[in-house]
Amino acid sequence: MAELQTGGACDPEAFWKDPKLIWEWYDWRRNAVKDAKPNPGHYALSELENNLQKVTLVTQNIDGLHQMAGSSGVIEMHGNLWQIMCTKCGDIEQNFDVPLRELPPKCKKCGEIGRPNVVWFGEMIEMSLIDSILKAIEECQVMLIIGTSGVVEPAASMGLVAKQANKTVIEINLDETPSAGLYDIVIREKSGEILPLLFTSNRTLS
Repeated sequence: MAELQTGGACDPEAFWKDPKLIWEWYDWRRNAVKDAKPNPGHYALSELENNLQKVTLVTQNIDGLHQMAGSSGVIEMHGNLWQIMCTKCGDIEQNFDVPLRELPPKCKKCGEIGRPNVVWFGEMIEMSLIDSILKAIEECQVMLIIGTSGVVEPAASMGLVAKQANKTVIEINLDETPSAGLYDIVIREKSGEILPLLFTSNRTLS
């Protein structure tokens, strides 16, 4: 397990070489984050959704904290740590067992082994998700880019896509990012601190 803890990396080849080893690491990871709670920024985005006619929330995180904070219709680009996908029939099970009852877990429908429903190195994000994101960009008036490094594709290019479509793009990030100079507004603050100031107590984007 040491090599996995060092890099935190996994790919399909590593999984099929030793599914139990990979699941031991994910079981450890699930245990490490099981008590995590949404921060004020998560709740502010949930309130923003309640106050506007339509908000599409796209995340690269796999922790499910946006849903826990009350956001609905979240697009999870990289999957969800709390979901298990069957390697044969593709059924997806929501599973919050910590620790997992068996490693690797078995599909309740067909009995084949499951894998974490996350995007691994060398895998492509489903085109249906990309299409949903591009549709949301096409329909939006304002795009918020919050707390992302701006270097992991395809998410890194979404702000540029929005600018090409003449959308207002606002970046909220404590650190500098490669494309920040192209955006309309850049706020160098912690998202968990600035979002509640912007989007709670009935203060929303107009």
